[in-house]
Amino acid sequence: MTEDEYNNKILCGCSFNIRMSEITDDERKRLLSRLKSGKRITMKPLVHRLTATHVDNCSNLPCKQRLKKSVAEELNLQKSGTIQFRVPKEPCCHDVSYKIMTDGRASCQWKDVVEVHRLAVGQLLVLAPTLEEDDPVVLLYEV
Repeated sequence: MTEDEYNNKILCGCSFNIRMSEITDDERKRLLSRLKSGKRITMKPLVHRLTATHVDNCSNLPCKQRLKKSVAEELNLQKSGTIQFRVPKEPCCHDVSYKIMTDGRASCQWKDVVEVHRLAVGQLLVLAPTLEEDDPVVLLYEV
């Protein structure tokens, strides 16, 4: 298998946000590097470009991150509860409340995550769902 075939196989194992514009060559290289080094990625990662809905509305409105239905199902999320968002190698973690919407996606109130980690519009993230001792966790990796 060539390196390009191997890299394409890695990217095919990801879920990309539908509204995400194309990634640049530089972002693709950084994304592949992140995915190859992400030893704790145990479920299908979501590659996501942040928009104003995720970041800018935090000062006036509740800012939300919506996790795909497949992620909510993989994590066995109930109708509502908390999910932990964490940046690996950083000491803080965030218990974020969520509610399952009628379409099956999990709507997460992640204002603290946005503010503490200074997330910005246009930023490319990998959201890696996992279970730790049966508790749902989303690991955040910057690209």
